[in-house]
Amino acid sequence: FQRRNGLSVDGVVGPSTYRKLVSGTALSANSGSSGSNAGSGSPSYASTTLKYGDSGPNVLAMQTQLKLLGYYTGPLSGNFLSQTRDAVRLFQSKNRLSVDGLAGRITLGVLFGGNAVPNYGTITPVWPPVTAKPTAKPTNSPEYGLRTLKYGMSGNDVAQVQAQLARLGYYNGAVNGQFGTATRAAVMAFQANNWLSVDGEVGRNTWNRLFSSSAVPNNPYYPVRPTNPPPSTIPFPPWAPPLATPTPKPTATPKPTATPTPAASAWTFSWSAIAGAENYYVEVSGGAVYKDQYDSQLSITIPASEMAKLNSGETLTCKISGRDASGAEVGTDVK
Repeated sequence: FQRRNGLSVDGVVGPSTYRKLVSGTALSANSGSSGSNAGSGSPSYASTTLKYGDSGPNVLAMQTQLKLLGYYTGPLSGNFLSQTRDAVRLFQSKNRLSVDGLAGRITLGVLFGGNAVPNYGTITPVWPPVTAKPTAKPTNSPEYGLRTLKYGMSGNDVAQVQAQLARLGYYNGAVNGQFGTATRAAVMAFQANNWLSVDGEVGRNTWNRLFSSSAVPNNPYYPVRPTNPPPSTIPFPPWAPPLATPTPKPTATPKPTATPTPAASAWTFSWSAIAGAENYYVEVSGGAVYKDQYDSQLSITIPASEMAKLNSGETLTCKISGRDASGAEVGTDVK
């Protein structure tokens, strides 16, 4: 893309690449020009309307942009289901558009136009990202060492970074002190969410932000306060001595609790086959329970972890949408 559009070819999405990518003047891989909307500053969506039940690359692109602007927190699946529709409605409301949950010409034009109002609360995002002012580190935060951590390095300081990225939900690999591809990807995701320069390297600014009490976790609905990295078998470097382990406080003897009334531990619901359907979109909702599923089976099981909510009196609504091989809806069922 960079080579095709006359940009510096480095494989990094910096300010110039990002601006070109979301503009209406970007050249595609096969065209000799940007098309009829060249120079307009934003893409044309004259005949595009994305709605509930749609799927494909256009939905995926819309989900990605909604996630970038802080409206969508679900998986980038390319399926236009309830979470995506709610994100579209919230975007329309904050951008003073008609709130109908349909991503039509006007909604998509504003979404990709470069002037969309983001959903960041009191934070005003700018491009390129700015480095946040240093915040006071917790007293148990490890001190920054003397080197910038990069791909291919190893050591205890790398293990510290991996452990903290795992606590914040960015890294799910092994805490082994090896700065590999997965660690670099986690660092870049953390930098993007915390308004740091996205370079995949852990310098002083990234380190201080990572171990600060204001570090933004990967899931905004489940904030995690940073804690000490776990003890490591890798020797500490001289510039980062291990912290003293505090003496644990004695724990109070727990009071006996009443024996809970036996209740169902799981619940399975099934539905009849829908003529012409090869797969099913299953949407389960009720109170705090929510699940979207794309499956070829004719039943799903609600896990035991959600059963306490149902046993307390909540109601589930289950919508099944039968889809043919092309993804078109051929019938629905509601339970």
